[in-house]
Amino acid sequence: PGAPITITRPGSYRLSGNIGYTVPGSGNQSLIEILVGGDESVLLDLNGFALTGSSPSACTFENSADGPNLQCPEIDAENGISVAPVRPAPAFVGLTRGEVVIRNGSIAGFRGHGVNCESACRVENLSLRRNVGWGVIGADSVVASTASGNGLGGIFATAIRQSRASANAQTGMRGTQIVDSVVDNTYRRNGIRATGVNATMIDRVVVQDTAGIGAIAVTALHSTIQRATTGLELQ
Repeated sequence: PGAPITITRPGSYRLSGNIGYTVPGSGNQSLIEILVGGDESVLLDLNGFALTGSSPSACTFENSADGPNLQCPEIDAENGISVAPVRPAPAFVGLTRGEVVIRNGSIAGFRGHGVNCESACRVENLSLRRNVGWGVIGADSVVASTASGNGLGGIFATAIRQSRASANAQTGMRGTQIVDSVVDNTYRRNGIRATGVNATMIDRVVVQDTAGIGAIAVTALHSTIQRATTGLELQ
């Protein structure tokens, strides 16, 4: 398929190949935009293929006197996938009403976020690498996914399970409940920030090699924090 792509109808979609912006710096909008409403459901299966932004080398690793770091340019509107609310429609059979599910592939090299969810959104089994913004931001849940080398942070979602954030420039993971996950080599700020209006908790989490606080949470259970400026801050 050509790029960019807009999905405006509920249903199940599967990629048949890699897609991306082919000219460096050419993208100024999301590669795939999903326009949904309060009752609309979409399943987007990347089917093991890759979405590639216009700047695959936008974020670069550098060694300095203070240690390794990740340098990225200013963020812009070029996201890998964006999900935005538009209008109500019947739910697609097999999905929760009003839910977008994105799964099974890689998203890398975008000058915005890898996945930007402004509506109900679930992420499963994605690799999110070297995006200038977050690997994924605004998701209801992220499961079995990895985020590495992203500029603003790795994974920002309400619930995060069985996932890993490595070598992100700022926060590794941010959410309300973070379980069975690993955060390592966060170059600036904090490994995990578990905050929200509901109970905020980390459980069975490993955090290591963090420039700032290892984890900020209300409750921390069965977790390990190593080599952080400050280990754990309970709120």
